[in-house]
Amino acid sequence: MTQFTRNLNSSSMKFSLSQLYGEFPIIAYFITLATVFDFATVENINYLFIGASILGLTSLIWFWSNAIPKPGNAFLFLILFYMVAVSLMNYSTIRWTSLVYSGFFVFTYVLYVPFIQKYFTRSKFRNLLKILFYMYFAGLIAGQLHIYFNVFSPISGIIGFMRGSFGTIFEKDGLRYFSLSSEPSYAAFIVIVVFYVYLKLSPRKELLRQGETLVMFVLLLYMIFMFKSAYGVLLVGLLILEFAGFSTTLVLMVIAVLGASSLVVIYDYDIRAVNRVINIAQKLDLTNLHSLFAIDFTAYYRVAPVLHFVEIMDWADLQFLLGHGAGASRYYVVPEIYGGYIGGEFLGGFLPSFLYDYGVIGGSLVLFFVFRRTSSLISFPAVALALMLLNANFNTQLFWFLILCFHMLKFYLKNMDAHPVLVPVLNGKQEK
Repeated sequence: MTQFTRNLNSSSMKFSLSQLYGEFPIIAYFITLATVFDFATVENINYLFIGASILGLTSLIWFWSNAIPKPGNAFLFLILFYMVAVSLMNYSTIRWTSLVYSGFFVFTYVLYVPFIQKYFTRSKFRNLLKILFYMYFAGLIAGQLHIYFNVFSPISGIIGFMRGSFGTIFEKDGLRYFSLSSEPSYAAFIVIVVFYVYLKLSPRKELLRQGETLVMFVLLLYMIFMFKSAYGVLLVGLLILEFAGFSTTLVLMVIAVLGASSLVVIYDYDIRAVNRVINIAQKLDLTNLHSLFAIDFTAYYRVAPVLHFVEIMDWADLQFLLGHGAGASRYYVVPEIYGGYIGGEFLGGFLPSFLYDYGVIGGSLVLFFVFRRTSSLISFPAVALALMLLNANFNTQLFWFLILCFHMLKFYLKNMDAHPVLVPVLNGKQEK
């Protein structure tokens, strides 16, 4: 009996280690996709993510060599083929690194998703989301301690927009934080989407006012407050409406918001993100969206390129339909905001950068793929993706992180009772 027990314990430990070896590459891919570190990022290319993704795929293919899932999302290869073809047509003006980086995102997504779907349970994915959420909170606290001990030192940027270590930015209006992301709005998108998917994947209906969920929700509000992102304010409002509805929870949330507003008035706190949203809502002339220029230039900087693109569109122009090739949008001039270009080049979101690079045909293909990741066009995921398209381009980590989260959310909700079958192979021998 003793020998049997030893063999059983040995087999259990071996199987647990086998599971860990098979899951760690997925965890590394997910975490590095959602984070950015200055030491590993050069010219907006995250080499830590690239290295982790390549090593992870190598490990997964070796580990699951007897049961490698078939790649899905074949439609992405059609998009990539189109991008390559348009870039070759305009080879003299394109930026090849942009195309290669886009291709890397496509291939890693296509190859990793089947492994996650087959070998990563819903509960494990949910735990991974929770870990990432707390990592972002820890990153914010690290940045605040960095400021508290007065060791802020700019590592890049210009006066009025100086980036420091530990996710800090010193702007003309004061300090902002962005934790483990590359900028405050990206950080806001990530923590809100992570929290949303975490709640939706709960095996039971969780309320925002219960247990650890309440703690996480309070931490989420605190992070959005410190990120000072208008996108964050909008998304949190939508999240509350979806989960609270017209219920006791909504009443409690309204009371909490009114209480916080009272503190703002009494102690004269400046919640810039909320102020920006309210100011825009009150003053924006919907018949003339360019009026946003005088109300909030930062918000206008996001919207102006789209307005300009719509104003100059020409359906008879072949390049308007097909595009100018990878990275050509860096030469895209928007007169109203050109003075704010960093380094003299345009760096915009998917709208309109991708449309300029790959035309309305290429843009339509990607939009079809993006919104297929959601269960409805009238939903929180659809709104979050639409807002993201104004802020992040196709070859950014934020773009693919949100796509991955909503894709897995849709998959797990559709396959509530699905569980992966673990059949690992170590050194050519199948585990039993």
